Amino acid sequence: MVTILLVAVAVLCFAASISWLRSGLVHFRYWKNLLAEIGTQRATATESENGDEDEQSEADTSDKDIVERESDLVRQARYDYLKLFHTFSLYVILGAICITLAATNNYNAKLVLLILVIPLAVSISWINLSEREERAIARRKEQEKRAEATLTQDQLAPRAWAERLAPEELPEIEGLEVAKIYQAGSGLIAGDFYDVFRVSDSRMAAVIGDVAGKDIESSITAFQVKYLLRVFLRQFRDPAQALEELNRQLTVHANEDFVSIVVLLFDAEAGVLRYASAGHPIAWLWHDREIHPMKFTGPVVMLDSASTFYSREITVQPGDVVLMYTDGLSEARKSSSEIFGEERVGDMLRRDPNVSVDVMCKQILDTAIEYSEGPIIDDMAMLAIRLKEDWMTASRVSNFDSNSSVNGVSDNNGASNLLKDSSLKDSGENSSSDKSSKEVKSS
Repeated sequence: MVTILLVAVAVLCFAASISWLRSGLVHFRYWKNLLAEIGTQRATATESENGDEDEQSEADTSDKDIVERESDLVRQARYDYLKLFHTFSLYVILGAICITLAATNNYNAKLVLLILVIPLAVSISWINLSEREERAIARRKEQEKRAEATLTQDQLAPRAWAERLAPEELPEIEGLEVAKIYQAGSGLIAGDFYDVFRVSDSRMAAVIGDVAGKDIESSITAFQVKYLLRVFLRQFRDPAQALEELNRQLTVHANEDFVSIVVLLFDAEAGVLRYASAGHPIAWLWHDREIHPMKFTGPVVMLDSASTFYSREITVQPGDVVLMYTDGLSEARKSSSEIFGEERVGDMLRRDPNVSVDVMCKQILDTAIEYSEGPIIDDMAMLAIRLKEDWMTASRVSNFDSNSSVNGVSDNNGASNLLKDSSLKDSGENSSSDKSSKEVKSS
């Protein structure tokens, strides 16, 4: 009788081993899939490390972080399937021992092995659990993928947002030589922005601005300002009137994000530059072998809905250079708290106005960093524009489409979605330019 029971226990051991084997295979497949995925991600991370330094981005760091996190998952999955295979092997061995003892006359040993009936009964009751376990692992894997996708989006979104505010590539406009530098103080999100775009067949706009604050709200405001200005500068010929309309629309949605802006309009047909500055640091113009300060012509935007802005106009010629920047540059500080200052920026332009604008921007930034005895910790943007010899003819185009988009954003449709209540006025000659002076004077 004991022998028969022992044979039955052996059969149950083999049945239990099958149960553990099925669970082990489920976890083994999960481990293999994780290995394949992490191998692909490691290859991607390696390619990023071998690329040019200028092409590396925050996405590289996120790939490495994901690889590290999944390495922990791989180790845990390997531990799980090895543990299950160990249990499978144990039951196979016990089954073999039971068969061997059944053929012997060792009565006491047979009785001891009958105790295995209890864990065997438990193991066999789990036979149907392997399918449920497989489904649970599939659900866990799907949840992990969703969490990973969410984390990747969270890491890449600031980079995409910053690219809209300060794009790496600006549209090429014939007749203008353009250079820019953008540097966020911390992370990728900042309130500084710049823009260069065509307003009409003979007019080009250049804008640089700075929203008070350093959080995501400031960045959202900067995005609104940038693309609303595109609309208003096409509605109004005078940059001051565009700023007034922008100020009215934004103060309806009142917050504390004051905005300083400089707006330039290059008119190739008239051969003039019109500008308006809303509480922004002095922009500099190299003209007639001297630098001219373009001081602010109105208060910061969103200070008061009734604020008045003025524009100024100057006749420009080939070779003239405009230099605009945000206060992150002019307020670079030494340990003594003395700032770099707007005058030093102007002196850098006066010192070598004929150098390429790209080299000029880099030289100014390097000088400010050297002055501050360390990296500039505030957000900083700089924009330099030189008029080429043929700017009055090359800058004019025919069949200009005012609804064209730059950087993937349709100006009219995109900006109208930023503020649904914006009421755009018709373009006209009677604007704030009636109040503007006609010449930029150095003072």
